[in-house]
Amino acid sequence: MRSSVTNRKLTLGDIGDMVGVTPNHLGRVFRDHTGVTFREYLLAARMFIAADLLRHAKPIKDVAAALGYSHYSNFCRDFGKVYLKRPASYRLLVGA
Repeated sequence: MRSSVTNRKLTLGDIGDMVGVTPNHLGRVFRDHTGVTFREYLLAARMFIAADLLRHAKPIKDVAAALGYSHYSNFCRDFGKVYLKRPASYRLLVGA
């Protein structure tokens, strides 16, 4: 699952094709069962992995690249949406 989550191109369409349903149907069922959209879930899962990598003193740019981000600033923005801190501030907070 971790490699699927870090794939920046993972879409509801891809998963829908795998299980034989439309992306719209899959999105509705996913939201009904989880309470969040597929995008929100995927972002939270990616940032959970990012936080783990940051705690292990991986360089922030390497963490962004490992999660499929081609732009460091986009990674920092997304990390801030989930943790309300920039990656460097988070790292200082957790003492990595």
